Amino acid sequence: MQSLYVWEIGRGAFRLRIHLMKFLLIFLLVLLPMGCKSQEETGSGSKACSGAWKIYQACLIINDNNSSFCRPQYDGIVVACGMM
Repeated sequence: MQSLYVWEIGRGAFRLRIHLMKFLLIFLLVLLPMGCKSQEETGSGSKACSGAWKIYQACLIINDNNSSFCRPQYDGIVVACGMM
């Protein structure tokens, strides 16, 4: 009788683990498609995009409108503003 009782406890713990794994899987499947960035952090209206444009304009002023010196800053605009 004692061994039957231990077996029932073992089955209950196993079922609990299965339910926890199902919950974790569903939780991850819901959260992963959301991504890490909100709409405010990307795109042409973002702070990163605005800052990248300011750095590019400052580079143009410093280098007498010679855009060949400011190519890395322009690439930063492309990435920050999502122009790819």
